[in-house]
Amino acid sequence: MSKVFKDYIPSDPGLEIWELPKDVKCRAAGVDIAQYMTYLLATYLALPANEAFYELFVNNTEDMQGMISVNTSEVSIPQKTRAEKLYFLEEILDGLPKSWDWRKQGAVTRVRDQGICLGGSWAFAVVSVMESAYFLKSRKLVNMSEQSLIDCSWDFGNSGCFSGSPESAMEWIKHNGGLPLAAEYGTFQQGHGYCVASKCKPTAPIKGFVRVQPTSSAVKSALVQHGPLVAGIFAPYDLRYYTSADGVYMSAQEAQQPLFVTLIGYGSFNDEPYWLIKNSWSSNWGIDGYGMISSKHNMLKMLDAVYYVEM
Repeated sequence: MSKVFKDYIPSDPGLEIWELPKDVKCRAAGVDIAQYMTYLLATYLALPANEAFYELFVNNTEDMQGMISVNTSEVSIPQKTRAEKLYFLEEILDGLPKSWDWRKQGAVTRVRDQGICLGGSWAFAVVSVMESAYFLKSRKLVNMSEQSLIDCSWDFGNSGCFSGSPESAMEWIKHNGGLPLAAEYGTFQQGHGYCVASKCKPTAPIKGFVRVQPTSSAVKSALVQHGPLVAGIFAPYDLRYYTSADGVYMSAQEAQQPLFVTLIGYGSFNDEPYWLIKNSWSSNWGIDGYGMISSKHNMLKMLDAVYYVEM
């Protein structure tokens, strides 16, 4: 049985622990550290990462007056695209299957856990799509490195576990000539590290990436023709509590936090149409790490930012 300390009163830390270590150069990540700490506390204490909690955390002190305006997004879903191509579907294809699941084709790797890398879903979604695209081309299913994207794509506009975008990630992959294998680059550290991609042989070079027209028929067509897709969604707070008992996820809550997932299929359950996603919140979330998200009314803005890679 764990011990419970009821009378513990923490003492104030000395000023020396807040001093910047000497001879250490810090790189600006363009992120509000108090906001990131709010995320950490909200994760472990199951508290809502909203503005009221944020203000409680920073305590509205005089030296933090400029920090009270909070944006709890890990990254903005891009409205404009840097993709070299756009996937357009002028008319609905009669030949589209009624349901689809790339897991049945053996094209989906295991569910990962981004842990406390709270703004890193972009890396997991991109790696998942890269693994599937490589399988469809080579018939080899391998594990590629999320850590390499977290460490190495800063110069392309990403900020590791703080924030990032699939477009920046895929631009780095194209520049690097592919992604390192996880076994060669090293295990995921749930944080930033030094980039050692130059010491690894890249796998799966890509020609570019394509953004899909934001319609249900175009996304279904791209999914069936090109494999799993990166999808940027806006996640309500209650999404973290989604389980298999919930069936098809629908929420009336206002969605504010962008999250990137892997779109691997579609179908219907109890006459409710859904998109099938692979998340990076471990296999304990949802249905062994997967989720059925209602495809009605563009739930969670599922169609707004969808991509695939060209190999």
